Amino acid sequence: MVDMQTKTLTPQIPEKPAERRAWIKFQLELRGTTFTGLAAELGVTLQAVSNTAFGRPNNRVEARLAQEIGVPQAALFSEHFDSNGQRIRALSARRRHVTPSTPTHNVEFPEAC
Repeated sequence: MVDMQTKTLTPQIPEKPAERRAWIKFQLELRGTTFTGLAAELGVTLQAVSNTAFGRPNNRVEARLAQEIGVPQAALFSEHFDSNGQRIRALSARRRHVTPSTPTHNVEFPEAC
């Protein structure tokens, strides 16, 4: 017989984006809220909340979704965190940095500008 006080209830968070979005939506509805309600609370669009639930990185929305559901943000969006629980920077953010050796125009000869 399992002692109910020692048994930990850990939710099985789906890994597939579509399944996870449906799971998040269901969990929110169980708690009396919706994507629309969270969007209004955060001052973002419904699309921003929905895209985040599908796995598009948005730290503020991710944090609020995780808080509302009652799970750690790193557990809900594990693909955005490393094994130490640190957020993985988006690749696009790393590409924005232009080094001095990187050409700044789309021409081979600067005198053509």
